[in-house]
This record gives sequence, structure tokens and C-alpha cells, in this order.
Amino acid sequence: MDLYYPMAMGLNKGLKVNKNVSKPSHSHCHCHHCSSRHHLTKHPNFVQDMTGEVCSFAQYERHARKGWRHISAPRR
Repeated sequence: MDLYYPMAMGLNKGLKVNKNVSKPSHSHCHCHHCSSRHHLTKHPNFVQDMTGEVCSFAQYERHARKGWRHISAPRR
């Protein structure tokens, strides 16, 4: 007498898994709604102002540092 054992054969064998569906990527929008990501929060803004005072930058250097926040350039 033959015993019947289920066998996984063909393309549908193995563990059943769900396909990973990725979210749509961020469009890096520069409209006025999305411009808030360029603003510093309270603490980093405070730290930058405090280091400017401790290092005793001149007034024109302080204004120049505000422009450097959004670009990656050498600071001095």
C-alpha cells in the first residue's frame, strides 16, 4: 500500500510570502509648503548663536554665518 505525502513541486513551492511594496519616493519639492525643512529648530539655532557669541565673531561674520546655514561651505 502506497502512502501519500504532499510534495511541493513546480514554481509554487516553498514559503508563501507577501511582496514588499515600497512607498513612492520623496519628490524634494521646493514650494512654499515644503520650505519649512530648511528652518532650524530652537536648539540648533540657540547653539549656533551661542558659539557665535563665545567665539566673539564680528557683526558682519554673524550675518555671514546665517547665510552659510543652507549651503555647505567652509565657515571661516
